Amino acid sequence: MFSLDAGIAFALAICMLFLVTSAIAQNVREKVFAEKNFELWKNTVFAADSLVKNSNEETPLFGSAFFDEEKHRVKSNEISPEKMQKISGFENREFEIKLVKITGSGSDEKIVFSKNSEKKNCLAVERIALVEGKISKIVVVGCN
Repeated sequence: MFSLDAGIAFALAICMLFLVTSAIAQNVREKVFAEKNFELWKNTVFAADSLVKNSNEETPLFGSAFFDEEKHRVKSNEISPEKMQKISGFENREFEIKLVKITGSGSDEKIVFSKNSEKKNCLAVERIALVEGKISKIVVVGCN
């Protein structure tokens, strides 16, 4: 009788150890997934923010805002269409820009940059800016 009680207690202890280990492993997987999604969100938001707030002649993806020569400053949230036409993609090992499009008032939609991507985890970020004097929505899609 004593060995039967000890055997049941041992089996229960092993089952509890397995359940606790499984719960910890699941928690770690969820944390890693959440971190990757946060990283994607951060990179896409920063790319969209840089697009509308900076002026960069060499890489218009990271700065297409209008540069006022007279005042020697960037006009944030006012996009230069000439720079937008020069946008080419950005890609590194972990992150890439898949799409940049402008949606004007009404149903006007213009895809500025598009790339076929094998990366499946994507996020779209929208920014409001002036494009050719009209309030428009700029959509930037980033993938990792």
